[in-house]
Amino acid sequence: MARSETVSAVTESLGKLQYVDDNGQVTGFATDVARAVAERAGVELDIAVMPWARAYKVAQEQSNTLIFSIARTPSREEQFLWVGILCQTPMFVWGTQEHADANYQSFEELRTQSFVVTQGSRMDAYLKQHRVKQLTSVANQEQILGMILRGRVDFTITSDFMMAEKIAKHGFAPNDFVPVFKLDDMDNPLSLAFGLDTSSELYEAFLNAFNELQSENVIADISKKWGTSCR
Repeated sequence: MARSETVSAVTESLGKLQYVDDNGQVTGFATDVARAVAERAGVELDIAVMPWARAYKVAQEQSNTLIFSIARTPSREEQFLWVGILCQTPMFVWGTQEHADANYQSFEELRTQSFVVTQGSRMDAYLKQHRVKQLTSVANQEQILGMILRGRVDFTITSDFMMAEKIAKHGFAPNDFVPVFKLDDMDNPLSLAFGLDTSSELYEAFLNAFNELQSENVIADISKKWGTSCR
């Protein structure tokens, strides 16, 4: 594959996994992995950061487009060409301290509560699948924690390491939010993937490159560089 070829990639801002820095550059653990894989595959990446629902749509409709970090869920299995796992972390329902003593035994007990999550995310799909009575889906995930603290909604769903990053970023106290229920059925790995309208040559090049970098511990080294705790 020619070195001059450029491949489009889409993503959302998601903590240390991928974000736009103060210089306007896309960076982060997953971004570094995606670029390393692309370089090994012999191409360059043109990465666009956008709301998740739009990124998801672009990856499905635009040919030869990489998307990250996308959860590999059963419902998405046949909708994408999967390159490799970036990160795997447990998911929790989070609320404020007033829920700290709650002892929920099943998610069914939470269905009547109100939730806020990112529009088009796997959390959004999960809550719709479980027919949660009150669901707010927002394009900008930066709104979520403030909505919970102001009492506009009760809960959100995210991983422990992402919650820690969000709390630190927005200057909240570490004990402002507590996990109230672990969602074992949402333990899906975050991955690199292509839309189905992708050439077999490009997909195989990325698949082989990812496997090589993984076996050489390059991806593990990138994880250490960023201090990610999700692998």
